[in-house]
Amino acid sequence: MDSRCFSILDVGVSVSGAAADLGYVDAFVDAYAPEGNPARKPAVKVEITREVDDGLISPTGGELWVHHSKHKYWNIRGWGVPGSVRWMSRPIRTTSEGLSARVSTPPDTSSAVTGESGWHICRSVALYARDPRPGKLLHASAVVVGDKAVAFVGGVSAGKTTLMTEAVLRHRADPLANDRLFVRPGNPPVAVSWPSYASYTEGTLLHYEELHDAALAYEAGKISVRTQAWGRKLRRIYTKDAKRAFPMLWLTNAVGRPYRREAPLAAVIVSTVSPDVAEPDITPLPLAEGRARKALAALIERESFDAAEPSFCPWHGLRLPGGAMSAEELVAELRQAAIPVLRLRAPAPGFEPYLERALEELG
Repeated sequence: MDSRCFSILDVGVSVSGAAADLGYVDAFVDAYAPEGNPARKPAVKVEITREVDDGLISPTGGELWVHHSKHKYWNIRGWGVPGSVRWMSRPIRTTSEGLSARVSTPPDTSSAVTGESGWHICRSVALYARDPRPGKLLHASAVVVGDKAVAFVGGVSAGKTTLMTEAVLRHRADPLANDRLFVRPGNPPVAVSWPSYASYTEGTLLHYEELHDAALAYEAGKISVRTQAWGRKLRRIYTKDAKRAFPMLWLTNAVGRPYRREAPLAAVIVSTVSPDVAEPDITPLPLAEGRARKALAALIERESFDAAEPSFCPWHGLRLPGGAMSAEELVAELRQAAIPVLRLRAPAPGFEPYLERALEELG
């Protein structure tokens, strides 16, 4: 048995299993710069095992959610009771007791599928073990320019990933977060990475030669942890049903730069990148004005994961931790630290000059 120790947010995680099964864990942990993922004393312990399904969890048992997503592959239901569940869509059984979890698959299951399920459990349990009090977990992407973080905040399909990718590939930024970002208050606040998949529409993959080549290499089986394939033909489509999701190390290798674990927050860009944008603009949000603070707080509250967890369902029976700072408190922290906030509205395609202008304005 091999083991890995690493951190997810403020939670130390230890996972053990066969070396081949831990390859999927490495596809996320190794995406970070070596100094960027310090191991803390493990609070979450996950064991990945291979064993014949003994049928202890009967398909006649109750149904529950393991993970809820608009993407069919990650829309996972199971049979069982909280704390013990057999996945319907894959030959996987998970059990948990507190912050310890066990993932079992039959001996003939591929290492990629086994490791993927183990990594999913690591993230799921860590989310419920985190201490939310020092900050706020946001639906956001982020990059590091120099040594300072720039966060892109917005709703679904607001262009957060698109802006992050353009900044990384065309402005030499380092990736920090794909989809979730923890903001820890301070002077300045600190942006902390959450390890999520690099998810791209086929149109975006076609737009960047580096990503296009990496996507074709993935389809050709040149990455050992591939669990799903979409085909080598890419369409110039930018909708969610044309998205492909890759482990973080895929993006690290494609762009030639590792993820950063955290960095002082230097700016927030509220993004709307869409074909529907007819009048692009870049507008500073004056946080000295009450109306601007209220609007930003409302957005942050809508796009945070502190009051509810829509995707990682509590199959393990753990309760979502409480006590996170309010959106108003976070906005007050941004104002006190004089963090500039810009509203960026730009068409897609054609957003690139506006991001360049926004980054120039931020210095």
